[in-house]
Amino acid sequence: MTAPYGKGHYTYSGISWFRQLPAGVPGALKLFINSLEVHGR
Repeated sequence: MTAPYGKGHYTYSGISWFRQLPAGVPGALKLFINSLEVHGR
């Protein structure tokens, strides 16, 4: 879920990025990069 906030956007995700990214979970990394690309437009 994404909402405009100030001069940017706030994105909420139910995934525990702080656990999955350091653990090297390939699916989590791909989802994270895709979310950055979509919201970076």
